[in-house]
Amino acid sequence: MKFPLITVMLSIGVSLCACTPNTPWSSKEYRHDYINTMTKKAKQGNVEAQLFVGIMYEKGMGLDKDEAKAVRWYRKAAEQGSAAAQSMLGRAYAEGYGVAKNEVEAMKWFRKAAESELQGFSNQPFLFAGGYEGAIKSAEDGNELAKTIVGKMYLTGSGVSQNDVEAVRWLTAGTKGFAAAGAQQALGILHEDGRGGLAKDKAEAMRLYRKAAEQEASNLESSVGIVYQFGPM
Repeated sequence: MKFPLITVMLSIGVSLCACTPNTPWSSKEYRHDYINTMTKKAKQGNVEAQLFVGIMYEKGMGLDKDEAKAVRWYRKAAEQGSAAAQSMLGRAYAEGYGVAKNEVEAMKWFRKAAESELQGFSNQPFLFAGGYEGAIKSAEDGNELAKTIVGKMYLTGSGVSQNDVEAVRWLTAGTKGFAAAGAQQALGILHEDGRGGLAKDKAEAMRLYRKAAEQEASNLESSVGIVYQFGPM
């Protein structure tokens, strides 16, 4: 479950709408103006714009491909608490693009991303038919998204008593479904700390964090590419 990603892309779309709404999106000049606008917003400290510009540099969309600059913008957004940017920065350190490979730094940023996601999960209104009880019933009935939601509920103590063992059970089930990235990221914390009956296993935590980050990167690239090519949906 990646509500922050949806928020990021909606914010990008809103920023785009505020750019030059009377100019056809098919215009090359308009895309150029949009990149300039987002770069300006990024320099002013807008987190969503910083993440957007980082992706544009990493993938060479509308900007010359420059991994070092991409990492620079990810870092700026990550330091402001963006879970998506923290995940992208962790991935950069894990893979050694735009920055020297460093697994200690990678683990640090992956952990920050996972904790930011869980904090957001705890704070946001719970959106599921039947609320917390509805999520549990749906998970027991086999709903893949609900399994990840329930795992996070038990991990954070949201709507239920905090229980690492139940968190492990439901997050493990969640890693097999379409909401796998959110489950992998949260389960990484439990493997890193050796909680919920799991042996402390930093290698497994890193594997899970990286898989979640790869999905995050793929989703962001697709979403930014669509906004850049076709405008906000």
